[in-house]
Amino acid sequence: MKQLVWLIAHDFKNAFANKRKLVTYVVFPLASILFVLVLNSISSGETVPAAYGVIYQEDTPAGKQVMEWMKDSGKKITVYQTKREAEQSIVENKNTALILFKKGFEASLAKGEINDLEISSIQGDVVNTVLKRELTTHLNHLIPLIAASQQGADFNSLLADYQKNAYPVTAKKLSTTKQTGQLLSTAMLGVLTFFLLSSAGNMSDFMAKEKEEKTFYRLLSTPIKSSTYSLSTIIANFLLIEGQIFLTLFVMKFLVQIDPGVSYFVLFLMLSLFGLVAVSLTLVIFSYSTSYRVMNSMKMFIFTGSSMLAGMFVPIELMPRFMQKVAHLFPQFWLIDGIKKIQSSGLLRDSLLNIAILVGFSSLFFCLAIYRQANSEQEKNFV
Repeated sequence: MKQLVWLIAHDFKNAFANKRKLVTYVVFPLASILFVLVLNSISSGETVPAAYGVIYQEDTPAGKQVMEWMKDSGKKITVYQTKREAEQSIVENKNTALILFKKGFEASLAKGEINDLEISSIQGDVVNTVLKRELTTHLNHLIPLIAASQQGADFNSLLADYQKNAYPVTAKKLSTTKQTGQLLSTAMLGVLTFFLLSSAGNMSDFMAKEKEEKTFYRLLSTPIKSSTYSLSTIIANFLLIEGQIFLTLFVMKFLVQIDPGVSYFVLFLMLSLFGLVAVSLTLVIFSYSTSYRVMNSMKMFIFTGSSMLAGMFVPIELMPRFMQKVAHLFPQFWLIDGIKKIQSSGLLRDSLLNIAILVGFSSLFFCLAIYRQANSEQEKNFV
């Protein structure tokens, strides 16, 4: 135990000896907050778009009626003939959301279901969720009318009677502060995951330096075991990441005052699980690297590549469908997906699968690192 404590203190001494890296431990987590705040204008607190692009792949009276209701509520509706044209309008910021009524939409409504309806937005989940909820509300009013028209009644007559007898509705603009907070929190945490990986990678630099300077082998010539050395590095690295997570959440809660839609304690637990993944992944990279240069190349490739493919820098909804499936291969995706599930339902049990997968990732990486270190025959060739 004394050896373990001494090694942990030794790791922290190395980490804090370099003043420049000490600053990055503080700056990197806070940068995730500042980065997202700069990219997201929240001065008005408004996240719901006022303009929608619409595409009809089939003639759908129900869909067109819903769009008429949307117009009446003050929304700007623009109908496009091609999906490419509509997507271009989103890129050019003419419309911030696209509603696609696919073929079979009307038939699904006749069955009492709302299928073949696609919503996409450059602003991500908050806009999609709000818009889908609004469309679903309108469509649920039309489903009984469509079902009756299937029995021979005239849909337009039924609709006219419905509108004549419908309860009057007064439109009122509601604050979307909480939804804005959810959007910003997931975006911040997405960027934070990359910084946590980078911070975990910094600790491997100290391990590599000790191998280059043969300090590592001199330590192992003492009663200190290789497993004790690795465990001390894991604990020290994890504690450092825990401090960064705590600092980030503290700033989000008390300084920026963002409501993430989930308990900050739950956020801390989820990010701590990812911290274990980051530490174990860094240990794998270190174990399988034959030189300091190779290790740095692997870190840059794995950290940046996995974060991009997992949708941490670009909303995953804007990625091609096959790329959205590829994102499931990376732990970053399961972290953010788990947080979104809790935001949606407010129940931790809905993200148990995500938690199990994160634990699985960390266990797999630890096993790979332990196996490599136990069977490596080229440890002294690290240069």
